[in-house]
Amino acid sequence: MIRRLQPVFILAFLLLLPILAAAQILKPLGKIKEIHFAGLHRYSQPDILAATGLAVGQTITEGDLKGAANHLGSTGAFSDIAYNYSTLAGTIKVQFQITEADKLLAVRFENFAWWPDAELRAKLRERVPLFKDELPVAGTLADSVADALQSMVSEREIPGNVQYSRYAKEGGPVEAIVYRIEGSAIRVHSLEFPGANPEELPELRSAARKQLVGQKYSASQVAIIAQYDFRDVYLRRGYLDVKFGAPSATVAPLPAPAGDEGSEPDPEDAKPTGVIVKLPVEPGIQFRLSTVDWVGNQAFPVSALEKLVTVQPGQPANLLQLQQGLEQMKKLYSTRGYMKIEYKVEPHLDPAAKTASFSVHVQEGAVYHFGELNIEGLDKKTAARLRDQWTIRPGEPFDTSYEAHFLKDTQPDLPPGTKWSIVVEEHVNESDKSVDLTIRYVPAISK
Repeated sequence: MIRRLQPVFILAFLLLLPILAAAQILKPLGKIKEIHFAGLHRYSQPDILAATGLAVGQTITEGDLKGAANHLGSTGAFSDIAYNYSTLAGTIKVQFQITEADKLLAVRFENFAWWPDAELRAKLRERVPLFKDELPVAGTLADSVADALQSMVSEREIPGNVQYSRYAKEGGPVEAIVYRIEGSAIRVHSLEFPGANPEELPELRSAARKQLVGQKYSASQVAIIAQYDFRDVYLRRGYLDVKFGAPSATVAPLPAPAGDEGSEPDPEDAKPTGVIVKLPVEPGIQFRLSTVDWVGNQAFPVSALEKLVTVQPGQPANLLQLQQGLEQMKKLYSTRGYMKIEYKVEPHLDPAAKTASFSVHVQEGAVYHFGELNIEGLDKKTAARLRDQWTIRPGEPFDTSYEAHFLKDTQPDLPPGTKWSIVVEEHVNESDKSVDLTIRYVPAISK
């Protein structure tokens, strides 16, 4: 009789195992007497303790410790977490062994103009203990920062929702997490340039009006404009080492746009907020041109290339003007079949003398020869007459400038009474370094 019931008892015991395990997890271990975190470098003991939700004096269970470890792991800030504990007379000592994540991303804020950057980051550190101005690639910590920012935005009654995205340059790794307020009309009212010289201010302000004033404010967009339009203002004047600081913005409320009578206002602009943007500038030294040296040129002598550089020694080293001259050099080379010419400019700056010299390294490449001319869209007789006027013969170096002269000279030979749209296509053959040309004549449609 007992032997027949034994399998039943075993089955009942197996069914009870999960319940017993759950009861063990929920069984109080005691009050926390000490809690310590080993392996910390970036974070402090109070930071981690606040993130776990545990506290000295708290009565905890095995489940509480597992939950704290799982929560820390979910943030993405740690690559490995383990814990152990000891109990004595109703108290418990806990130690976590932590390995911090080694891959962190920069954090950027696009349009939180109501707080200076330093203040914004300080407030986030108060609300999110594990935020240390950088965030892990994955995990919940980025969401926690977004939630904290949303609370701050709501407390100020600022319209809009906080969103974030991971930023990477094209083809590169993720390098930053960018936060922005979506749905809030934050527009650039004006720009200031602390540190700029008075003589540059008119051009800087003009570029700002064209590119930024009246547009939605974005710190990254201001930085991009700075690296191109604003930097060009200085490069034209020989300030070759100019630096721009991080843009900052302060709120300047604007009146609501008038709009057309009877039209619905744009919801995003119903309560527009203007910002005054400050972009610090360090002009640095104004360099004057010393010399331009040429290396690697064979097809054209130095004297021919020097004529293309209109900046004279002793003048401010106008880098943009130098680059324009070098682009003219490429066009000159292309008249002799050098279709793939490249160059590299190596600057040599002498801060003591305030002079700049440049070495232009020319890679001429191969000479491309003319292959054949195809004329489409005209009758055979006219096409043949035009081909007869083409003077570059197969095998001769191709001259890219000849196309424009040919089209102008043959204009009177086109069928009269029709306006023509002309499409020119160059077909470069790398195998034999030749160039075939197709000129397509399309009758223009009159309106």
